[in-house]
Amino acid sequence: MSTKLNRSHLICGKDTLILPCLGRTELDLQATGPQQVTVENSMSMVHASRGQHWPAGPQLRSEPAIVAGIAKADLGKQGPDWDELVADYDCIRTKIACGDSCLQGL
Repeated sequence: MSTKLNRSHLICGKDTLILPCLGRTELDLQATGPQQVTVENSMSMVHASRGQHWPAGPQLRSEPAIVAGIAKADLGKQGPDWDELVADYDCIRTKIACGDSCLQGL
């Protein structure tokens, strides 16, 4: 997924699928309200990122929404509640933090 086209998209293989997504500076509004993503900088420091600007287009979706949408289309009711994970990104963080016991059924 990418917020903009760059040279690395063109040299990594024969075929490339580019899925445009919200940028870190764009508001990510989901069912439970504005969401924040975590990003890692060049010094390996992880911090929250909250967008302040309206998305560049109405069809742009967040990375979690894109991944969950693909999973839901492919797996259906198998795995976690994909809609819940998109509605509130803290649910994703909780599942990551609690390890295998939360990942049953994936």
